[in-house]
Amino acid sequence: MWELFSSEVLDAIKYAQKLAMENSRESVLSQDLLLGSIVSARGELYHVLRDFGITIEEARKLYSPDSRSENISCEIGFSVMVKHIFALACCLADNELLKQVKLNHILLAIIFVENNKAYLMLVRMLTEKKERFRLYLRGMI
Repeated sequence: MWELFSSEVLDAIKYAQKLAMENSRESVLSQDLLLGSIVSARGELYHVLRDFGITIEEARKLYSPDSRSENISCEIGFSVMVKHIFALACCLADNELLKQVKLNHILLAIIFVENNKAYLMLVRMLTEKKERFRLYLRGMI
C-alpha cells in the first residue's frame, strides 16, 4: 500500500507517527498528520502554505495531543479519521489518474472530511482564506 504515496507523504506519515509515539498514543490522529504534512512540504506547496499563513509554528500553537522511527511503523496504527483521510486522498489521486498520492491530496482530504481536529486547526490558521486555499490546492493537482 505504501507505494501509492509520494516520498513527501511518507515523510509526513513518519513524522505523524513520531508525534503519536511521543504522546504515548497507539494511533496517529488527524492533527499529527497535518503537522507531518506541513513539516514535509517542499517546493511550490511549501511556499503556498507559507503564503496562506500555514506554518509549523502556527500549527504547533494549535496542536493539542489527546493523551523515532526511520520507517513507517507497524506498531503505531491510524485513527479511523486518518484512514478516511487516506482513502479520500487515494480517490483524489485516482480521479486525476496519478500514480501516487501527494501532500496536496492529503491536505485536500483533511479539508473535505471537515469533522477532524486537523481541519479545525487549518480553519483557525486560514480564517477567511479557506475557500481560496482549497481552490489553490485543487489547481495544483
